[in-house]
Amino acid sequence: MPHPPTIPYFPDDTDDRAAWLARQAGLLRSGHVQAVDAPRIARELEALVASERRELLRHLAAVMLVMLKWRFRPDGRSAAWRQAIAQGRDGIGDILDDSPILRTDLEALVRRAYPRAVRDAALECGLPASAFPAEWPFAVEDILTGDM
Repeated sequence: MPHPPTIPYFPDDTDDRAAWLARQAGLLRSGHVQAVDAPRIARELEALVASERRELLRHLAAVMLVMLKWRFRPDGRSAAWRQAIAQGRDGIGDILDDSPILRTDLEALVRRAYPRAVRDAALECGLPASAFPAEWPFAVEDILTGDM
């Protein structure tokens, strides 16, 4: 096999994630699979999936927060709340469109997001956390679509 191609290499590219990723991508594209750092690539890919899950969790918690406020503070309903729900749903939809496999994690992520949504709703509404149901009171599908 020919020698690996000349790819810009920075001696400290192990500290420069973008440079390291560019180098690894170049090696893979050129067919120099033996020259790549497979264990680190695997860690980077796992980190990418974890990052997408965190972003999905953040959007879920944001939509759930407004849905709780909508239910428990009907006097505060506003176009801004509708917009926050729409934007959160857009973010969720974008992530699920790009990574449909994350749909299998939705139930677990909703369980993780709910305590955050309750905490924030309690703070924003001036209610004790105990004023909210112990478990998410809506269907998961209601987070993704719905009338509000």
